[in-house]
Amino acid sequence: MRSIDAIFTQTVRAPLPEPPGTLATFSIRNIGYVVNQRPGQPVRLWAYDPATDSWIRKADFPGAGRSRGVAFSMARNGYFGLGLTPDGQGLRDIWQYNPSPTNGDTSANTPARATSFWPSSAHPTVSNPNGPTSAGATKPSAPARGSTASWAAPIFGN
Repeated sequence: MRSIDAIFTQTVRAPLPEPPGTLATFSIRNIGYVVNQRPGQPVRLWAYDPATDSWIRKADFPGAGRSRGVAFSMARNGYFGLGLTPDGQGLRDIWQYNPSPTNGDTSANTPARATSFWPSSAHPTVSNPNGPTSAGATKPSAPARGSTASWAAPIFGN
C-alpha cells in the first residue's frame, strides 16, 4: 500500500457578500455558482470568478423559497431545485439557469426571466404568455430588459 504525502496550500479568497445560509453549488466554465438559501430571505444566486477573486450577484431564483435545495450543472447550464418548503413539505421541482452572455447583462438589479417548460398548476406565475408549442413546452419569452442570464422553471416536477 502506498501513501500520498501532499501539502495543500490554502489561499484566503473573497467571502460571499451576504451571510451564508444553506448553500447549493455548481460550476460552469471556470465560474463557481452559489445558490444561497436563507430562511425568510429570497433565494439568491452568486457567481464567483477565481481569476478576479470577485463575486457577482446574478438573477434571484424565481421559485418558491426553500431549504436543502440541491444544484448541479450539465451542458453549460445550472440546475437547482428539490428541497423543503419553510413548513417542511418536500418540493419536487428542478429549475434551469442559463448563464449565456448572449442574453445580455446580469446585474444585481435585473429581475430573473422565468419560462415554464412543462406547465404546472403548482407554478402558475411562471406561465409563458407566448403559449405552448406543439411539443407541450412553452416558447421562451423575451429576456427582461438588461438581462443576460435567465432561470427557466420548472423543467421537471410538480
